[in-house]
Amino acid sequence: MSEELVEPDLVVRTALQLLPVPDHGPDFWYRVATDLDVEEALRLTADADAPAVPAAPVRARSPRRAAPPTVPLVELVPAPGAVPPTMRRRSNLVLSAVAVAAAIAVVVAGTSLVRSRTGSDAATEVAEGPEETTTSEAPAASSSISTLAAPHDEPAVAAVVAWVNALGQGDVDAAWSALGPASQAHWGSKSAFTAERSGLAEGYGAWSAADPDDILLTPLSSSGEGELVVVTLVGTLQQEGPEVARADAFPVRIVDGTAKVELFAYAGELEVVVPEPVPEGGRRPVVAPGDELVVVVPSDAAAPVIRLDDGEVLVCGDAPGTRLTALEGSSGRRCGYTPKGGIPKGQRVLTVAYTSTDGAEVSAESVRFTAA
Repeated sequence: MSEELVEPDLVVRTALQLLPVPDHGPDFWYRVATDLDVEEALRLTADADAPAVPAAPVRARSPRRAAPPTVPLVELVPAPGAVPPTMRRRSNLVLSAVAVAAAIAVVVAGTSLVRSRTGSDAATEVAEGPEETTTSEAPAASSSISTLAAPHDEPAVAAVVAWVNALGQGDVDAAWSALGPASQAHWGSKSAFTAERSGLAEGYGAWSAADPDDILLTPLSSSGEGELVVVTLVGTLQQEGPEVARADAFPVRIVDGTAKVELFAYAGELEVVVPEPVPEGGRRPVVAPGDELVVVVPSDAAAPVIRLDDGEVLVCGDAPGTRLTALEGSSGRRCGYTPKGGIPKGQRVLTVAYTSTDGAEVSAESVRFTAA
């Protein structure tokens, strides 16, 4: 049975080439044969005194052999890169030391490779281990937008600032107390609101550690139910992952000088069509300066308003440049707005809102976009 030839290992071949090999001349094999003849003759003489064991016939050999022809020595040449030229044909002592050093280097390199791979795998296993579960309260924020000193004559801003601070600090009692009666009715109970404290802290509570670029106030209406104002915080929030540029609208109701956040007192659906909604983790939308801003509101929405940046608050359908039309096959209405002279280029904020017919509920939204 034949064995398949295997390509010799480069490291093993190099080590064998580095082993000390005794130097010999052209008559080396001649001397070896002569010594073997002498040894054979001595063995035959010693066995002559043992007749019980007949000796095997021995073919006569000549005591001397002709010297073999001179054969030129051929030096082994290692594979490229295996043994540098400066390490070839040195003394046996040096070659032995080099061979040992090479063997040690191979072992150390192999050990380092194994350790590095083991370390990487171990680190990966730790990083991908099971997540810890905890029921602790949300951690307190490191800073607060309350340090921006909301204007004393703007209770709506102060109410929003206090509410996001309470969320960021994990103060559920204060956050619940800052909500208006319609928003509390939306949750049904304080325990239901408390169950969502983590999501609220990561979302709206992130403003407690932010420094808003701008704070916009958009008045809606005044009635026996008090005054309704939309407070829009504009800025960049540091949440999990990259920073996010946001503009969040907070409806606030002011009754007898007391402001309460009515963020959850929904009057109904509110859809901003142009600019398009920002996808999760995506970039802010871009519109052309000549585009029409479009919003869809329910058919029973009372006096929907639209506002660009800190400009005039416009009642859609009544103010110049606005159009409020019914949508075919739908109960909603389309509010379109084209600013005179077009949308100024740059970073813009669109705020839209409306109330229910009785003024008890309110829906509002603010969107950041780029006009280019």
